[in-house]
Amino acid sequence: MESEERGRQNGDVRFETIRAEKVNFGRNNFLEVARKRATTSEGTKEFISVSRGYYLPDETERFKRSLTIPDDAEVRAFCRGQNSLALVHAGGLFLAAKSDRGL
Repeated sequence: MESEERGRQNGDVRFETIRAEKVNFGRNNFLEVARKRATTSEGTKEFISVSRGYYLPDETERFKRSLTIPDDAEVRAFCRGQNSLALVHAGGLFLAAKSDRGL
């Protein structure tokens, strides 16, 4: 499988969280929006990560799902031009805005 091969090849990736904001909801759930940096021998890339997680009884965090958005000019230009989903830059992090479909 291609994705498995990519995973093995990227063993030298180091991730760094530049900034993260967390919002708690429900009994033990949270959303985290973070700006992160991935560094490899080939270079450095920044991206936005939106993750959903929950707290275990001992208050440690576990993540269930995650969405990453590359932080490059082409993606930002595409998102600004779309009416169905806009990504708004707020305080250095990207947050999903309400779309015309009520999402």
